[in-house]
Amino acid sequence: MSKFPKTVAAVQKRDSCMWEIGDALLAECGPPSNHGVNDGSYAKLEAAAKEIEHLKIEGYTTDYLSRLRDVSNNFPGRIRNPSVSWAAHRSSGSPEMLQTIVKAVGSKPITNAVVRSMRPVIE
Repeated sequence: MSKFPKTVAAVQKRDSCMWEIGDALLAECGPPSNHGVNDGSYAKLEAAAKEIEHLKIEGYTTDYLSRLRDVSNNFPGRIRNPSVSWAAHRSSGSPEMLQTIVKAVGSKPITNAVVRSMRPVIE
């Protein structure tokens, strides 16, 4: 039982919120363009960032929204590891790399710091 259940719940919600935003961006703006092809998806991200800014919600730049969308695109819902944070998914770069790190670390918790430290060793 956690000594800090409200804090843990809030942190966990933040991760799920990041996934939710990334998934919504995929649905509404489309996936990231392949090899610089201009399919209009980045322009949609820019428009989404402007709309969010107009609502006086700070921190949701086009670049940040792009990162959220990229991680959701790289890790579709069915292959996300619920015991690993969104940031650790992002730092791993790919489902294959994350799986390799999870296997290498064993039963230890997979934190973003662990992923960042392990990735250069594995690559």
